[in-house]
Order: sequence, then structure tokens, then C-alpha cells
Amino acid sequence: MKPVEITSINFQEFGILYNMTSPSKGTGWVNQSSGDGWKDINTTIPVIDSLASLGYTFGSGVPFTAHEMERHKKKSYPSNS
Repeated sequence: MKPVEITSINFQEFGILYNMTSPSKGTGWVNQSSGDGWKDINTTIPVIDSLASLGYTFGSGVPFTAHEMERHKKKSYPSNS
């Protein structure tokens, strides 16, 4: 067996490919935002049948002071099936 690089085309039979390491080269299903000392990456649609998206945030380390917070509002999402 030989490993192959996955792409949105060859992964299509299994579901959606979310490129969380390089959103600019991704499939369009990932958002990236950043600010002073942080970078945030998250999926644009839920990854399960609820409002749960997948994401992570890189910070500058501790100690760290948050000068502003993002407010998440409920919204409806299309089905990812």
C-alpha cells in the first residue's frame, strides 16, 4: 500500500475535505481570521448534524490579555450531506 496526497476530488466519496492547515489552498469550506497575537481557523459549515463547527485558535502564549471578544450568534446552516 502506498500513501497518496488527498485532494477534494479523491476524498469526495468519503465526505468534505477541510484543509485546516492551509485554508488559502483549501476547498472553500474553511474560514481564517486573525488579530493582534492570534489566528483563528474554523469550518464554514457544521461537521455534524447540529450547529457544531470545527476550529482552533493560535495565541501568542501566556500571559495574554484579551482586548476584545467575538460574539457568536445563532444562524442556520445548510446540510453538509
